[in-house]
Amino acid sequence: MDTRDILLALDIYCEHDWDKTYNTILNKDCDFYTNENIMLRIEAERYAILAEGYKIVVLTDSEYPKVISNSSAKPPFVIYYKGDLDTVADRYSYQLPNVNPKRMFID
Repeated sequence: MDTRDILLALDIYCEHDWDKTYNTILNKDCDFYTNENIMLRIEAERYAILAEGYKIVVLTDSEYPKVISNSSAKPPFVIYYKGDLDTVADRYSYQLPNVNPKRMFID
């Protein structure tokens, strides 16, 4: 599993909650990787997100928008978006997009 897969799994496992994800990383509390049921749930949710037409970019990806990573003390670990990522970054830089408070889903 590479860093991208780990961040995506952590984001789903922590219910897209930034603080939970951060604390899981900080405490190195990654026992969920050994639980097959949890990993199946994570994989199912990832496929459901993709099936809804969302694309995924994680904080460590080179294409992750700098305007988003630099605009917050807590940039989202994962952004789920539709459309063009540059347009998403532009909209984000002018105003906080309409998102679920626990998730960084941008339509």
